[in-house]
Amino acid sequence: MTAPARRDARPAGRAPRRRAPCTALALAFTLSCACASGTGVAALLALALAPAPARAQLYDPGFSWRTIETPHFRVHHHQGEEALAQEVARAAERAHAILSPVLGFAPRERTEIVLSDDTDDANGLATPLPYDTIRLYAVPPPGLSELNDYRDWVSSLVFHEYVHILHLDHVGGLPALANAVFGKLFVPNGLTPSWMAEGLAVLHEADGEAVPGAGRNASAIHDMYARALALDGPFPRLDQISNPLLEWPLGTAPYLLGGRFMAFLRARYGDAAIAAFVADQGSQVWPYAPSWAGARAFGGRDFPSLWAEYAEEERRHAEAVRARVRERPVTAPTRLTRAGGRVETPRWSPDGSFLAYQKRDLDRRPGTYRVTPGGADLGLALTVDANGALSMASPREAVVAIGEVWRLHRTYDDLWAVDLARGARRRLTDGERAGDPAVVPGGGAVVYVRHEPGGRMALVRRTLPPAPMVPADVTIRERRAELAVPPPAQVEVLFARPGAQVYGPAPSPDGRRIAFELQEGGRRDVALWEDGAVRRVTDDDALDTGPAWTPDGRYLLFASDRGGVYDLYAWEAATGALRQVTNVESGAFQPAVSPDGRTIAFVTFGREGYDVATLPFDPAAWLEPTPAPPAPAVAGTAPATPPGIPVTTPGATAAQPATAAPSPAAGAPAAPTEPLTEPPAAIASTTTSPPSPSPTPLPSRPYRALDTVGPRWWLPLWGSDGAGSIYGAMTGGVDVLARHAWALQAWWSEGGREPGYAFSYQGGWSWPTLDLASVRYFDSAPGGRGVESVWTPVAAGLGFSFPGLAETLSFRIGWAGTSYDVLGETRRAPTSDWLEWRDGVLSEASFRAVYTDARRYVRSISPEEGRTVALSLRAADPTIGSDFGLARARLSVAQYLRVPGTRHTVLALRLSGGVAEGSIGGRAPYELGGAATVDPVAVVMQTAGVAPDQLRGYPYGWLAGTAFALGNLELRFPLLAPVRGYSTWPVFLRRVHGSVFVDAGDAFDLPGELPFAGHPFSWNEVRFAAGAELRAELVLGYWLRTDLRLGLAHGFGRLLAGEWREPGVDPVTAYVTVGQSF
Repeated sequence: MTAPARRDARPAGRAPRRRAPCTALALAFTLSCACASGTGVAALLALALAPAPARAQLYDPGFSWRTIETPHFRVHHHQGEEALAQEVARAAERAHAILSPVLGFAPRERTEIVLSDDTDDANGLATPLPYDTIRLYAVPPPGLSELNDYRDWVSSLVFHEYVHILHLDHVGGLPALANAVFGKLFVPNGLTPSWMAEGLAVLHEADGEAVPGAGRNASAIHDMYARALALDGPFPRLDQISNPLLEWPLGTAPYLLGGRFMAFLRARYGDAAIAAFVADQGSQVWPYAPSWAGARAFGGRDFPSLWAEYAEEERRHAEAVRARVRERPVTAPTRLTRAGGRVETPRWSPDGSFLAYQKRDLDRRPGTYRVTPGGADLGLALTVDANGALSMASPREAVVAIGEVWRLHRTYDDLWAVDLARGARRRLTDGERAGDPAVVPGGGAVVYVRHEPGGRMALVRRTLPPAPMVPADVTIRERRAELAVPPPAQVEVLFARPGAQVYGPAPSPDGRRIAFELQEGGRRDVALWEDGAVRRVTDDDALDTGPAWTPDGRYLLFASDRGGVYDLYAWEAATGALRQVTNVESGAFQPAVSPDGRTIAFVTFGREGYDVATLPFDPAAWLEPTPAPPAPAVAGTAPATPPGIPVTTPGATAAQPATAAPSPAAGAPAAPTEPLTEPPAAIASTTTSPPSPSPTPLPSRPYRALDTVGPRWWLPLWGSDGAGSIYGAMTGGVDVLARHAWALQAWWSEGGREPGYAFSYQGGWSWPTLDLASVRYFDSAPGGRGVESVWTPVAAGLGFSFPGLAETLSFRIGWAGTSYDVLGETRRAPTSDWLEWRDGVLSEASFRAVYTDARRYVRSISPEEGRTVALSLRAADPTIGSDFGLARARLSVAQYLRVPGTRHTVLALRLSGGVAEGSIGGRAPYELGGAATVDPVAVVMQTAGVAPDQLRGYPYGWLAGTAFALGNLELRFPLLAPVRGYSTWPVFLRRVHGSVFVDAGDAFDLPGELPFAGHPFSWNEVRFAAGAELRAELVLGYWLRTDLRLGLAHGFGRLLAGEWREPGVDPVTAYVTVGQSF
């Protein structure tokens, strides 16, 4: 199975996006496994009749789509993205022309590219299944980000994702032969560790830039991460980097180390060797041993030995950078926090009593935290699941940018005024896509950055009229209508120019000038806005970020990578003189000067991630600045090389590689430049400039789902039904916008001598979503009376989803009509008249709702906060055309609580119950007993949904009735974190944790219903069980994370009736299962 390659999600404040399984291949794989294992029709029906998932829609159904066709691509875009789609189409053709010869492969069909602007998260993804597809978000990367080193963000994004297509779609040998027969299902290059796919993409993502020296391999942030790993250790082993990490840099690691390792390989062996490896690996029947293909491509050297040499090269490079930094006095800041992870935007309270900052670490809720200047932790002030950039308006009130789902289908950032002491807040913007807030001194206005359609950005100023806040103890859901209406305000666009990105505004103390980051012309500078005019403070090829004024307005501080290491610099407004404030070995970012002007707070970096630190404000201790590289001129497209990584030059051999010449990114001096002695000339006096001539637009047409919705694969299926063996085939399709998805299975029943089928359809073109299904099969008739034909001509449902980043509510209403027909002779069970079966039609309506706000974090072993509630109702009645009458109601509630004083020990409680009226053919509505069984579809697709009911210590189906009640209590605790595998083998042990549990429940009879249990509810009938589980957290195939649970349980029987053992049940039951219990 494969997983689509993804770029980093926005690391500034969003949870990283994991690599998700490819739906089409996972579908085929799980179905074939189900048939081979004998579950046959049951697995097919579960899939065919499954309702749409809570977030089945990829895109807002209100979007109107058009398509641009080029020789090698189809670019699909919605309204407002016309100009950017033209740019993407041209960048894609340029990527094909440059990359296809380098990687030695060209796709047979056009690659589908979908450009959408429904999120403020800079990201993209690519997959070769079921057809070559790239999905791009029309948002430039944020200011402080691993993605911020770019000349042209569109080119970088398109090149990165198209490398994935050329890599993953490269299939040869027997896999290609299999795909020729069954369609594109087997992509061996997609079954390798993510550092291979992401590393190769990072290696080439800047190949389309007009000026070299950009991309993550040239990024000073990535270099900082690698140096910390090399010097502070431990440097990740090959088995660790091949699987999801539990330590910083988490999901960035495959991009970081994969890209640099690929540059190491290219320096030694060249692009041709890497292309040969890709071709060889794409021909492997067993794809989980990439070292075999690697040894053939890289001179007989396997990946473990090459990785060891690469790690040593990183260490030598890191030591060289550290030695260069130590040639001058090294800054020794005071750390105020030591949580690591992601920390951003430290902001002083106006009275200087604390610093507020945004934090996303590995163990706690993300949000706004506070710390005193002395380092005392004041704790969490506000939970913020996305973004979190903030600015203080008063000693207790802040303006915070918060990302949330907006109008069901989009995820946008908005500004909120928040009382950090009480947690009360009020909305300032609604769907404005506002970030990087900076309150103007005096508190009467806020300046911020706004994302606009087509990847454009604007610098905006908004007044802050007084308005009441919503108390913290009133939930957002209860006051959603009031919170959705921001107070009236005056809004003014200060600066906006096509092709320019703006970040991090900082108003001067007098409010007349606004400093901000300006990305334009392939470089990032600090600029000043004043009275409608904009001028540059810096004008070079360094990345200058995070400007901040001193309280007296004399200095403007900012961070810059001009020396290869991010340091703080100070620009004197009156003279233009530049001084270097820090000389650190790691990095310094986002300065903020205390209100009394005595202390600089900033973001520092270490092996565990980012933290807040301070140092005295002492201009006398500042240094002469490191010279910055000059502003770039248009040059060729030579790819960049990571700092310190060897590059082969003519005459060098693989055993004795030449080293790259010093580069500015590595900290080597560039041509010296004089500090600015006077304010630079204005570069703009208005918010717009005359448009430059643009190429003739490529033609577009309305989007056609028929281009991609057809079947692209098929598989044989075999198994059994109630009449005997079945043989058939399955296929399916989905259009690139996921507006239409369908699956079809058809088979011949040997025993029934008739065909069967299962068809399902999911429509994402509307809200609510629509799902349809139809199925016909043979089943065993109740009471051992032969075979019955089961035919559902139509099952239909409407799905309603109300998603959020921290909570989700979804429900579905549906109807199904099913005909039952017993074939051949029927006979009555001799002693049970109620088991007599009669033919008929079941017309059944259903309702299902699921709500969850359960949370887990990077190092969590289980959900440890919040709850999940599920309710399902079913009813059949003659009034809706049913020959049978029945009703079902089922409810479950799971609650999670972290044990105080522990890191990740969790107390988990689940209560569930159900009642039923009526039965079909004498089938018991509910059964209890045993641990949860393994559902291969849910395990592979990672869509376990609501947990099953389990009463461990008893045989499966031990209890039956028309009602049941069940309680499960577990104490879950971490034990070990081996984080160990072997080389690039596809099995990796991340952690071992345990649990002790108590289960209690019973199935019983309701008055007037069939006597399955033989007793009504009674506390004396409740069965109890207790036991323990040892859980191994495994990663299979480099991405599939699951728990292998080894359990022992003892069924005590009716404890409240004085029993200590259930008659007929083994004293101790051992079991093995997969997945979490609940």
